[in-house]
Amino acid sequence: MAETTILIITGNLSSLVSSGMGVATSEIAKHLSAIAPVQLIKSGNENFPSIKNVFTINAVSPSRQIVSYSLFPSNPHETIHYDFLISPYRTDYYKNGQSKNTKETVLEIIETVAPSYLEEVALYNQKIIDLAQTLVFDVIYCHDWTTFQAGISLKLITGKRLVLHLHSLETDRKPDNRNTNIYYLERKAMDYADAVITVSEYTKNLIKKNYEIYPDKIHVVYNSYQSIEIKKEKKESTEMTILFMGRLTRQKGIDNFISIAEIVFQQYPFVQFVIAGDGELRTEVEARIENSIAMERINLVGYLNGEEKNNLLTMTDIFCMPSESEPFGLSALEAAAAGIPCVISNQSGIAEILTSALKATFNDVTGFAQHIISLIENHELRNIISNAQLKEIQELSWEKSARKIKEILS
Repeated sequence: MAETTILIITGNLSSLVSSGMGVATSEIAKHLSAIAPVQLIKSGNENFPSIKNVFTINAVSPSRQIVSYSLFPSNPHETIHYDFLISPYRTDYYKNGQSKNTKETVLEIIETVAPSYLEEVALYNQKIIDLAQTLVFDVIYCHDWTTFQAGISLKLITGKRLVLHLHSLETDRKPDNRNTNIYYLERKAMDYADAVITVSEYTKNLIKKNYEIYPDKIHVVYNSYQSIEIKKEKKESTEMTILFMGRLTRQKGIDNFISIAEIVFQQYPFVQFVIAGDGELRTEVEARIENSIAMERINLVGYLNGEEKNNLLTMTDIFCMPSESEPFGLSALEAAAAGIPCVISNQSGIAEILTSALKATFNDVTGFAQHIISLIENHELRNIISNAQLKEIQELSWEKSARKIKEILS
C-alpha cells in the first residue's frame, strides 16, 4: 500500500512574522517529511533543505479590485459569504465588472483600491489553489485561517480529505473585538474538515464552546521544543531577571506584565524586567514604560533571533506569561526546557503540561507578582519548580508530535 502524500499548506513561517506558530509549523513540516512524502506550499523566505518539494508564493499585485466572494459547497442551497477581498488576477472569473458563476465561486467586482491584508490573504489562497491542482497528493493539511479558503476549495475540487491545524483562534487573538469574517471562515473550515488538530485541550474546549464543532473530530497534539544546555548560577535577589517573551498584543498580556513589574519593583527595586518581542502594541508599550515607576528597570529589547533568545534565557531567572488566552505557550515551554521556573496564566494550553509552574488568572496582577516575589526570595523553591518542569516536558518531542499527526492524516 502506497504511503499517504501530505500537502502541507501554510503561510509565512518566519518566527518574526508568525511567532510560535511559525516555529511549530516549521518543525512539524521537517519531522513529517522524515516519515512521509510531503509537499509544502508556503510564503516567506524560510528554507527547508530536508523537504524535496517546497513551493513558495510571494508575488503580490500592486493594486486590487474589491469583490464579493461566495463559495458553493456540495449543497447548492448553502452559500458561504466571507466578504473577503479577492484579487482580479483570475480574469476568467469575471469580465468588465460583471459577475460570473463557476463551479466553485461567484465573484462580483465592487471597486478598485489599494491592497489590504485580507485581500493579500485571499490572493495568496487563490494562488495556492492554482498551484495545488498541478500537484499529486492524498490529503490537504492546512495551518491556521490564512490558508483555510484554499483548503475548503481544494477539498471540493479534488475530493481529498481536509485536516486543519489550529495554532490559535480568532477568539484568542481578539476576544472582545474579533473579526467576524475570520471567525466564520475558521468555523466553516472546521465544519468542512475531516479532522481538526489543536495544540491543547484548552483550545479544543474553546472550539467546542465558541465554534460548536463536533468534538470527536478534534485531536490534541502538543508542541515540543529544541533542547538547549544552559548553566544557571545562584544569584542574589537584587540581580534577578524576570522575562516576558512574546508578541506585544493584548492577547499575550503585555500590559499585565508591566503592572506586575511595577508591583514587584516596589518591593525589589533592583530586579530587572526584560520584554522580548514586537507587535501591534509596541508604541503603547513604549509609552507605558516611559511613564512607569519601574521605567529604569524595564528593558524592551524587541524581537530576538534564535541565538539571541538563547543568550537571553541564560540570563533569565524567572519567566512570566500572563496571557489573556494562550492556545499553547511555546515560549513558556522553551523557558522550562532552559531550567527557568515559570509563572503562567491559567488561561493557557501549556498549563496542562507545566503542572508544577506557579499559576494565576491572567488579570490577577497581584497574584502574579506574589508568585514572582516568592521565587525571588526562595532559591530552593526555584530549584524545585525548575526540576519538576524538566520532568514534565521530558516526554515531549517533535518526532512524537509528527508521528501522531501522521496517524491523523492517514
